Amino acid sequence: MNQPKLSIITVCFNAEKTVERTIQSVIKQSYENIEFIIIDGQSTDTTLSIINNYSARLSQIISEPDDGIYNAMNKGAKLSTGDYLLFLNADDYLLNCSVIENTIKQINNTKKSDIYYGDLLIYDHTNGQGKVWSIKLVTNSLLYNSSLPHPAAFIKRSCFEALNGYNESYRIASDFDFFVRAFIKGKIFHHTKVLTSVFSIGGISTADNGRKLSKTERREIINIHFKTFHRLLLKIRVRIKKIFNI
Repeated sequence: MNQPKLSIITVCFNAEKTVERTIQSVIKQSYENIEFIIIDGQSTDTTLSIINNYSARLSQIISEPDDGIYNAMNKGAKLSTGDYLLFLNADDYLLNCSVIENTIKQINNTKKSDIYYGDLLIYDHTNGQGKVWSIKLVTNSLLYNSSLPHPAAFIKRSCFEALNGYNESYRIASDFDFFVRAFIKGKIFHHTKVLTSVFSIGGISTADNGRKLSKTERREIINIHFKTFHRLLLKIRVRIKKIFNI
């Protein structure tokens, strides 16, 4: 089997409660050609000590101040050398030891795509409840109303570089902005149908302030990339679907 190199980039800050779970989910993968880079924002708790316990299994460890999540992600991408990039934050983890191998099989079978995305389990550890987030097809309507699960998105390096990575002016919704720009530029998306990662509720994007900021930034991104008439049509379509439950 062709074995393209996958760069998994984990960014973290004061993640002592979760980062070990993330690391173990990566180093236990059956697929071998993985470059694992951790970008720590100079944590003040025991996060870096935990990371250093696994230094022999990690490709690079950087611990220094950064200018937000997407600045750290871009930093990791520039250091990486993989054919594909997967951004797996320290609150998230890979579902089982074969998800990377199963995804690479999909990539090898459909090599013309730019972004491969799997399904995501959204899990609330406080009550043990979870639900699967599965996006069958990427459309204008989908991006107007939702996004793609970035902890389950395998981005071809050439695609990431062509779009100049993440827009660091956004603090919490730059992954959404990236997927919108990729779609507008005609990049090809492929649904792998692999339940890939677990997204833990409770991180910055799911906190109250995070949700408010995400909503504000999403609205700004939509206003930039969708024309007024197009936004109106999509808004009407979303409302009709809600009314008729379709």
